[in-house]
Amino acid sequence: MNHNDFIARLMFTTWAVTVVVLAITPSGSVPEISNYYGGQLLTALLALASLFLVADLVINDFMPPRFVFRIGMKWRTWAYTLSSFVYAAHLFVVARSIGFVEGGTIVMYTSMVLFGLLLSFRNIFCLRGKKRATVN
Repeated sequence: MNHNDFIARLMFTTWAVTVVVLAITPSGSVPEISNYYGGQLLTALLALASLFLVADLVINDFMPPRFVFRIGMKWRTWAYTLSSFVYAAHLFVVARSIGFVEGGTIVMYTSMVLFGLLLSFRNIFCLRGKKRATVN
């Protein structure tokens, strides 16, 4: 991925970790309410994806170039997609269980879903460009 995406990846990873923390602490937030109504699997999936994204960010961006997390670079796209799915699913679980989600919360989570999908697509196109560059 382009090094210009570092800030975007840092923001998305921070948000993923924040949502996991909100889900496991008594905060009255959407992820915590989702856990209360059966969304524990969603939180577990997001915790795995956020751990993966943190490892990818730390190893591939902060450590010297001799340390490379190749699996992180290869599967980063799926971690973004999984996180985006979990953000959307949290909203659906809460809306189905309590029947109401505030408009600001919908906008915030929907923007993070779209942001994660955008990062995923940018990573796909970056990987395709690298493969073409090495083939020629």
